[in-house]
Amino acid sequence: MEDIAARIKKKRKLNGFTQAGLAEILNVKPQTISGWERSLSSPKGGALKSLADTLNVSSSWLLYGEDGNESILPKKCDIVTLVKLYKDVCASAGFGFENENIDELDVYPIPNNVIASQINKDDIFCIKTHGNSMEPVFYDGAILAVNPMRTDIYDGRIYVIRNNDRLRVKILKETHAGIILSSFNSEYEDELLSWGDIEGSSFDIVGEVFWFSSKLND
Repeated sequence: MEDIAARIKKKRKLNGFTQAGLAEILNVKPQTISGWERSLSSPKGGALKSLADTLNVSSSWLLYGEDGNESILPKKCDIVTLVKLYKDVCASAGFGFENENIDELDVYPIPNNVIASQINKDDIFCIKTHGNSMEPVFYDGAILAVNPMRTDIYDGRIYVIRNNDRLRVKILKETHAGIILSSFNSEYEDELLSWGDIEGSSFDIVGEVFWFSSKLND
């Protein structure tokens, strides 16, 4: 059965590209193309879309060998599962970020070995981060995979929260006084949301971050 590596190689050759030529167009190293075609790695995010556009196919076809509206639904192949990405929604890695256009959907590939441990896989979604409070663990623009069914606080885990109508990503810890919001970046001090402040407010735990895809600073 043909897999993603075989489809990439076949379409590359049909379009008349060498590995080096395709790598130049996509602004990646030839070793990256070689790795994709030998199943050592797989294209993700913007690289997947750029590859599909260059080869005149859809991202869904590259991953699964099929086309159609299924491209915005969670699906699986041997390597990754496509998860809904709200591409214009950001969780602030800082003090808050206003979101608009929350209906803009895309997809993002999550490694199957990561998503296998998650129940309710159809509910999982991805959003981006904005800001630097979670550096150096993940950076501005990182993709977060969120499970909205996991809203119980386990001290020291990372959650996306809604606070005063703004999405934020923080490490949470429960205390007798309230919930402590912490960052990885030592320049940001811990914040305490008292139980009194939380009661009757718009505070909500959107879900737990169980995986993220970071990027290095440009």
